[in-house]
Amino acid sequence: MLYRHSSSRSLRENLDGLLRYSNNFIANQLFLIVGAQSSGYPATVEASRAVLQQQLASLYGEDFGRDPQSLLMLEGSGLSRAQRSSGAAMMRILEIFKPYADLLPEVDGVLRKSGTLTGVYNFAGYIPGPDGLYPYVILTNQASNNRAEILRILRNLVE
Repeated sequence: MLYRHSSSRSLRENLDGLLRYSNNFIANQLFLIVGAQSSGYPATVEASRAVLQQQLASLYGEDFGRDPQSLLMLEGSGLSRAQRSSGAAMMRILEIFKPYADLLPEVDGVLRKSGTLTGVYNFAGYIPGPDGLYPYVILTNQASNNRAEILRILRNLVE
């Protein structure tokens, strides 16, 4: 049995839903589609990771993403505990993503995407300031969730 579905929504519309509602299913499906469009169907995580590595190299330089301590994408949703991203890697990604910052949800005047697993509380996004958008990354790995307090301190520094 084969089922095929084509969406009438643009990539931007799909990304808007993905980022605004933290839809991990959409994230993983888009990740798989990227690989399948490059190497053919059926979609595989390996093909998607290879395309991602090529794209990262073209955007950030040949070595970006090769160090698994800096960035390790195992699947598209980010739910794998084995995935890794350093603050420096995320900041570089945010610099390139800035033209699309409006896709991120706005919460209390700050554009942000959150990431949460037990004992892991993260924010990444942009703080509006007098000279434009300032990217920020907050990565915490601790029992208490104090990322909102850290973000408040960063906002005070920008304002």
